[in-house]
Amino acid sequence: MEDILIFSIIPAIFWMIILLIYMSKKSLKKKATEMTIGTVVKNSLGKRVSSESTHYYRKLLIEYQIKGKIYKSEIQVNQLIYFKKIPIGQKTGLPVGTKVELLYNPKNISQIYSKIDDQFNKKFLMFFFSCFAVFLSIFPILLFLQEIGIYIF
Repeated sequence: MEDILIFSIIPAIFWMIILLIYMSKKSLKKKATEMTIGTVVKNSLGKRVSSESTHYYRKLLIEYQIKGKIYKSEIQVNQLIYFKKIPIGQKTGLPVGTKVELLYNPKNISQIYSKIDDQFNKKFLMFFFSCFAVFLSIFPILLFLQEIGIYIF
């Protein structure tokens, strides 16, 4: 029975991570109730370097106005190019001067949500953690069934 508890800890941690990512995304969408129009003032390429790889992404500097005050916010944008629902590339971002619809939280203006970003990286992360958690959740179930005398394999 102790083995079942030990093997249950890792899937439980993965399920908690999935839940936290999902809840934070839902929370931002729920709180972002006000709309404003922003203008792209800079389109640049960002770069993340790790020991194993280098990852490039598009980032936009968007200027927008709320209640007469002008704000600037940098948004990472992943506008992917799809071939039969499979991402095969990334668009070059939006040209400077493009108008962008933004949703923001009226209580915390720094919380900005843009519909132009399809958040492929976050969706992939959720999918990966979900698959891994499901895979790891099978082992405690099989151990429990073996413990009570039901052998599947």
